[in-house]
Amino acid sequence: QILRTDLFGAAHHGGALHIDETGTRHLVWFTGAPDKPGLYYRWLSRDKAGPPQHFGQIEQQAGHPQVATQQGKVHLVWREYDGQHNQIRSQNSVDRKNRWSKPQTLAETTGAADDPLLLSGRQALWLIWNTADDGLQIRKIAP
Repeated sequence: QILRTDLFGAAHHGGALHIDETGTRHLVWFTGAPDKPGLYYRWLSRDKAGPPQHFGQIEQQAGHPQVATQQGKVHLVWREYDGQHNQIRSQNSVDRKNRWSKPQTLAETTGAADDPLLLSGRQALWLIWNTADDGLQIRKIAP
């Protein structure tokens, strides 16, 4: 169900696309546009489209977003750097795109780290992240 593509957004950040069971497309991307830089989420259905919604903190180098749906929730993850730690941050929407939780940190490291990936399988949603300090991490983030 998870599709990742580097065909939209900034080439060095890529973007991500997930199509849920209703056929709604959920997209996330990074833009370096001078007037509105940062990470964005948008949904598209057959005849409707939601407005682009900004998320993450550009001043903490928010980038490399991923999106997936699981049991009616939309999950966003991305990487940020606070000056000392690479962090995987997360937000989710329980109503499929309208109201969002506050951002939270799912993982962090002081060493080098890869970008986060989301994978759905075995009736769960998994965060996959590789760090120099802790190696490959696979964490269930949704039932």
